[in-house]
Amino acid sequence: MLYMLVIAWITTSALSGLLFPACAALGSTVEQHQSLIPEALINLSADYAILVDKKAQRLYAFQRNHTGLEKVFEAPCSTGKNSGPKMISGDGKTPEGILFATRIYSVKELSSTYGSMAFHLNYPNLMDRKEGRNGNNIWIHGTNKKLRAFQSNGCVTLTNKDILDLSSFIKLDETPIIIKHHIKWVPEDTLTALKSEVESVLHAWWDAFKKDELQEMKRLYDSEESMDHNNIKALAEKLTSWKTSGIEVTCNPANISILNHDRYTVVTFDQLIRYRNQSWQCGHRKLFLKKHDDRWNIAGDKLHSADVDETFTARLEAIDTAIVTWETIEEFIKQWINSWQSGDMQSYRSYYAPDFKGYGMNLTQWIQYKTGLIGVNKDLCITMENLNVIPRSTTVTATFTQRYESTGYSDIGVKKLRLKMINNNWKIDRESWKAF
Repeated sequence: MLYMLVIAWITTSALSGLLFPACAALGSTVEQHQSLIPEALINLSADYAILVDKKAQRLYAFQRNHTGLEKVFEAPCSTGKNSGPKMISGDGKTPEGILFATRIYSVKELSSTYGSMAFHLNYPNLMDRKEGRNGNNIWIHGTNKKLRAFQSNGCVTLTNKDILDLSSFIKLDETPIIIKHHIKWVPEDTLTALKSEVESVLHAWWDAFKKDELQEMKRLYDSEESMDHNNIKALAEKLTSWKTSGIEVTCNPANISILNHDRYTVVTFDQLIRYRNQSWQCGHRKLFLKKHDDRWNIAGDKLHSADVDETFTARLEAIDTAIVTWETIEEFIKQWINSWQSGDMQSYRSYYAPDFKGYGMNLTQWIQYKTGLIGVNKDLCITMENLNVIPRSTTVTATFTQRYESTGYSDIGVKKLRLKMINNNWKIDRESWKAF
């Protein structure tokens, strides 16, 4: 009986080694060194990063939290049946590099080969094409079969359960998927020098952009063909237009990640436009960097719109419309307040829509009520603070802190106005107030 148990144990261990030959050993090594991180993650924003270790046949997901990098997911995977980085179509190899998922397929869209879910990866990416690599249909997907090591034609394969779990960590076009022959685990402080070098390139790029010195920016690229001329120019011109109009708008990089591979480094960030207390993501940019003779050059530049169904130009115009609307509504409210303070009730009435409703009154009742108050409360002083303007499909909602001072009464609270366009003019059709 003991003999049979020993034989069974040996057989099970051998089969496990055939399925995932190096996984158990590497997994235990990683667990013993919790302070170590993948050297590919020089800096990670608040979002996630996916790493694939081809040698160990393991996939990991990491997230940056308040204490540092945290591994939030780990699973066995299967990669190409042939070793080495992918070079040509049909070579049975899994590509190595920094990739991004561009599309998700549900089980209803897939054949049984791909299991319960699949993510299409952007291989060959910009750098792959520059280096002459080709191929297509590289995915991360599930499988309806037993997962075995080194059994795919080039994709990264997970169990159906694991691909479904992994899906919660992937954001299309933004979550980096870093595939390496072998992940090197290092102390985070050993990446400080490289992080500073790459950050200096980003700072130089952004400084040139803010100063509208596009010629200076070109010097950071390895060639003019690597530069995203049209989108950079469009954003620079829009910022100049706002500044010329006296509109104070800032644009800065946010959610910066720095990702390293053996062949190149990628900096990803959101272009964040801020106006008053509002902010908009105006595209997610990726800069591909390579080092030549101790000098970093930008070898590629890719921008994705914040919305996959919206072009970058359309995004800029939508932000412009929101900002201009804000400016217009703010001036409208100032004039409305002036007419109220002056006691010019004919002018005051002109700011309202004929179908106005507020405080349980129609427009005629409202004006009669306000006229009565003017006779009682003298020396009106009304101020607006903390304005917030929210454009909707056919209306605009404006909320602000209203301070009301007069000889007979004073209060402070939140005023809410809903406005709609009538004959190309904004009119108030709903109004409410709530005391603090």
